Amino acid sequence: MDAKTTFNEYRPLPSPNDLRGRIIIKSKKIPQSYLNDNTRDYGEITDDEDCYEDNRRRS
Repeated sequence: MDAKTTFNEYRPLPSPNDLRGRIIIKSKKIPQSYLNDNTRDYGEITDDEDCYEDNRRRS
């Protein structure tokens, strides 16, 4: 990362115009208790292709 893209507590946040043309990724950390509750009730979380393969084998 170069000096233009690093921000810390001493520098102001960039304006929306400064961020134009850049990709911004926003995420939220899922609490561990939420993950434990869901996996207990529903089993392991998988992607769609895995679910499709499992359903095809059962048929």
